[in-house]
Amino acid sequence: PYSVGPDEGLRAMKSGTARGTLYGGCLSILVSLLGTRFEPRTEGKLLFLEDTGAKPYQIDRMLWQLREAGKLDGVRGIVFGEMLDCASLGAAPDLLDKVILNFVKDFDGPIAMGLRSGHVSRQNVTLTLGVEAELRVDKEAQLHVLEPAVAR
Repeated sequence: PYSVGPDEGLRAMKSGTARGTLYGGCLSILVSLLGTRFEPRTEGKLLFLEDTGAKPYQIDRMLWQLREAGKLDGVRGIVFGEMLDCASLGAAPDLLDKVILNFVKDFDGPIAMGLRSGHVSRQNVTLTLGVEAELRVDKEAQLHVLEPAVAR
């Protein structure tokens, strides 16, 4: 068991507390698996989403595709990664934050952003997927992994 928070880049986007199985990965890959036998199973999960090099409009499209495929139904909380190089040349630096906040405005669970895991600029945080975790977001965001990755 371990916790990650502001020291690992995590910042609050939408308050709340949720518990579920930690699941996710690269948004582009997850979306490309829709309609295949490897389609993501997201119900009851804390969803971790990250990507690299995608423009904000592409992130918006992929998020909407996940939603329309029913993959946000039953998701308990969302943690976005650092989203390395996910900007548009000449656009406002907070455009991606605005895109994400607009997209999740009707989402009931907590949302955090900026976790340095996956495609990152420095000091990659290794996340244990498939284990029980809790996301707590108020003034700060904390992700608590509640069980070990392996048993003795």
